[in-house]
Amino acid sequence: MVKNIIKFLGFLIILIITALVYLSYFGIETNKFNLEIKKQIKNKYDFVDLNLSKIKLFLNLKDFSIKLQTRDIDLNIYNNKIKINELSTKLSIVSYFNNKFAIENFQLNTEETEINSLINITRKFYNNLEIALIDKIVENGKILINADIEFNDDGSLANNYKLDGKVINTNLLLINKKPINKLNFDFSIKDKNYKLKEINLKYYDLLINSKEINVEKKEKKFITSGNFKTPELKLNKKEIENIFSQENFNYKIDQIQFSSENEFYFEIGNKFKINKLNINSNFDLINVIIDSLPKE
Repeated sequence: MVKNIIKFLGFLIILIITALVYLSYFGIETNKFNLEIKKQIKNKYDFVDLNLSKIKLFLNLKDFSIKLQTRDIDLNIYNNKIKINELSTKLSIVSYFNNKFAIENFQLNTEETEINSLINITRKFYNNLEIALIDKIVENGKILINADIEFNDDGSLANNYKLDGKVINTNLLLINKKPINKLNFDFSIKDKNYKLKEINLKYYDLLINSKEINVEKKEKKFITSGNFKTPELKLNKKEIENIFSQENFNYKIDQIQFSSENEFYFEIGNKFKINKLNINSNFDLINVIIDSLPKE
């Protein structure tokens, strides 16, 4: 009798260990956690609606947590829709059974999303002057996002977030009514640090590209540095006047052919006032035709 019990307990232990190892390395697919995840999110953020497909579950024995992975999620935040290709999140088992906010973090990547939808969502969380200005000048465009977000114990967003992605074919209308078209760039955003790479845009007929622009927030200032260049380009008088006025010049440029490489630094303070502007330029003037004004 005792021998049979020992055999049964041994078999049970082996079965449990095997199940734990299987869950740790291979996981299982289920939809039983869908409602619980939606409940956790909804209880903290009632403006979020989340539709999940099947979830793959992995057990992490080191910190007694569960990792969940799923694909093809429909996310609706304040009636702005985002399609998520893939999402993974980590749940604390201890927090869950203590009826605390159990989601520790999540990583996700999206499909191409309307950039105005993302701005609308951002304004709900950070409705400051910077976001209001962005909302005013952005006309349309697309964005792709890869997000790595962590939560504090109370469910609030932690500061050690990271956002990577791409802005695609975006059009802007600046405060002075000047258009920027076909804006494309890669971005990497961390707390108080913004990095833009491989920037391309069209300002009227002027093509501009940049390898990198860095923006760092220090106290109440945004410190900005970077570079940009214009490929060899020929502009006529009308195209030139679209870019800048020649009204106060003693001469007018009828045609110009040039290329340039530039490095810049400036600080943005209160009310978007630009300070300490410094631009170093290498300007290659290939040809210029000047129309002198008549002498008085």
